[in-house]
Amino acid sequence: MKEEKLHIHTIQSYLVMETEKFYQKIMADFGISHFYSFHTDSEKKVPFLEDSCSNILFEYSGNNMNSFVIGNSGKLQTLTLKRNCEYFGIRFQPGANPFFENQEVKDLVGQRIDLCNFDILTNLSEKMSEQNTFTNRMCTFMEEYRNWLKTTQSGQKHLFFQMVDLIVKKDGLLKISELIDYTGYSSRYINLLFETFLGCSAKQFCKNVKMHTIINELNRTDIDSFPNFSSKFDFYDQSHFVHSFKEFTGVSPKEYVNQVRKSSYKTKIVDF
Repeated sequence: MKEEKLHIHTIQSYLVMETEKFYQKIMADFGISHFYSFHTDSEKKVPFLEDSCSNILFEYSGNNMNSFVIGNSGKLQTLTLKRNCEYFGIRFQPGANPFFENQEVKDLVGQRIDLCNFDILTNLSEKMSEQNTFTNRMCTFMEEYRNWLKTTQSGQKHLFFQMVDLIVKKDGLLKISELIDYTGYSSRYINLLFETFLGCSAKQFCKNVKMHTIINELNRTDIDSFPNFSSKFDFYDQSHFVHSFKEFTGVSPKEYVNQVRKSSYKTKIVDF
């Protein structure tokens, strides 16, 4: 049986809620988490959750296209979507940033930078502006992207990605002491790697993975009991769960579930 590739659930649920259809193609390879696309009818500000991933977002409006890099937010933020625009995005896996060799992922945290500021991506922007379907945009991006993929990586980065895979496999339910036991490295060195390659601590990354695992469960499953549900994710009690969830998403678990149901969330996602 073929082993399933690890995939961190970072779908940005609020984007799904604000559109009629949300198209996605799970990649989980080559440093890419997934491709996604959606359309907006009106201008709106949408919550954008911390997910430890960088994004490139192409914004199509008539014959015009804007494009920008969105670094890992570092906290709950908002993303302004324009009226009558079609969006095509690439979400990279945590720590992946092959385009910007001279700029660390940690330097992109909290940043939104126009792609036109990067001369090396001029050719990519021109080609992407000519594409008008999800498949063509995805294929065009990959053609250019392959030119930047590296075949080798440092020993430190290899260790970092091994720890990322382990945390994702455990749904974020991993204590730093366990990570020390698994790797044989000190907490100081582990955090140094995460700060260097991701811009956050290992503990914060574990929290991000856990919260997105929870959100993914709430998106696709009817929850009968929040106390039983929260206990699966190692929260001390119900109040601890509610506080952590609200801090991460801006709403309580109950409010979030109501939004999922009201928006008919499950019917909106189209997988390629």
